Amino acid sequence: MSGYERYLLSDNPFPEMAVIDPYGEDDRVNGCIFRESIFEKEIESLEAKTERGLNLVYLSGIEHDKGIGKSALLVFQWRRCVDIPNSTSIYIKCDEKDKPKDICSKIIGVWHKEEVIWDVFKKCLIRYAEDKRDPLLAPDAVRFLLDSQVGMPDWLPLTLYTQVRDVEKLAEGLSRYLHDECGVDSENIVSLLEYYLTDPADFPSSLNSRKIDPINVFGDLVKVFGDHGYERHYVFLDQFEDMIVGTQKRGIGRFCLALKKVILSASGMVSFFVTLHPNSEMLLKIPDARDLTGVAPLNMVHRVDVMVLDTRGDKAVTLAEEYFKHFRTGDPPYPTFPVEKELVELICYLERGNIRRFLQQMHHCLEHGLYSGLPEITLEYALENSSEVFGREVNKRVLERFYGLKGRRQKSSRSMEGLISKFKKEME
Repeated sequence: MSGYERYLLSDNPFPEMAVIDPYGEDDRVNGCIFRESIFEKEIESLEAKTERGLNLVYLSGIEHDKGIGKSALLVFQWRRCVDIPNSTSIYIKCDEKDKPKDICSKIIGVWHKEEVIWDVFKKCLIRYAEDKRDPLLAPDAVRFLLDSQVGMPDWLPLTLYTQVRDVEKLAEGLSRYLHDECGVDSENIVSLLEYYLTDPADFPSSLNSRKIDPINVFGDLVKVFGDHGYERHYVFLDQFEDMIVGTQKRGIGRFCLALKKVILSASGMVSFFVTLHPNSEMLLKIPDARDLTGVAPLNMVHRVDVMVLDTRGDKAVTLAEEYFKHFRTGDPPYPTFPVEKELVELICYLERGNIRRFLQQMHHCLEHGLYSGLPEITLEYALENSSEVFGREVNKRVLERFYGLKGRRQKSSRSMEGLISKFKKEME
């Protein structure tokens, strides 16, 4: 029992730390709770840019560094693109130490984990066997071998099903074949083929080798994929701004040149979607960044501006209702119960429309209400106990601006002691 049953909730609907983790099980932070109407204009712009197949799209916040919903919007679009046929959609959370080659390694790693490479490898090997008609690699034997595998195996028993004994020679032949068929550099993929012909599960470790350039491997894999049914790829780079800020100013030129290489290596087939905040955007406006901004300008063609919530609180209430609905166990007296609607609006106003801070403050507000024994949490109570509820004093001037924005007159305050006492007795 969480205690929130009194509020007709299974738990506190709001995250204590509102940081997106799309692979996590907690719906409060994995992006499953998402109100499209909050980002109606941004979604429309993002969808149009996705359909156009732009090489790079910036999700940029013009206010605040973090917490305005860029990551939530990115995750939303990533999941939509998963359903696009003949394509792949990949989400990657960037680290400040990442370089473009690291991002390519991570992309390849996801393709490996999701068995996209395995799917294409099987098609390539069967086609190669059919075209070469080598008795050591009979097409029927290859099909039987691959059909006998349930998903990608840790070890491929190639020599048990075929007459092949020199796997290295086969990998070289297959890489030359793909060079002729797809225009790839055979040197970039021969190592991958050797692993997939023997120990597919061990392939990701090879990307750490200094002999391999992940950017080149990425570009050539895109070419091979395109020849075997995967026409488009959508790559979503969350916290991309951390990569930029983590790069020293004198290194921005090399960083952007490498990113340009990544983009051009997959031109026309891959769309990248990245998050930016004002500080990182400023770094991309310096002359040293022109290699990147030359192929993907920081203009409205490539950019989606993500706005903060309207401080009047209307959208904040809508968002709060979505979170409450996800954890409801019964029919409440009003959608935001136990938090009075006007209090939800004030919280949004005090947090200046920053979604992360709004959600975290809502969590604290509910937690305070529960542990204080409140049957509901009203605006009047919150103003009488602003330090405990908001973690700050709310002065008269702030309230006047809030009520002026809402076009309302300030309500008179009354004591909640009797109501609190009654609820505590009910809880005993």
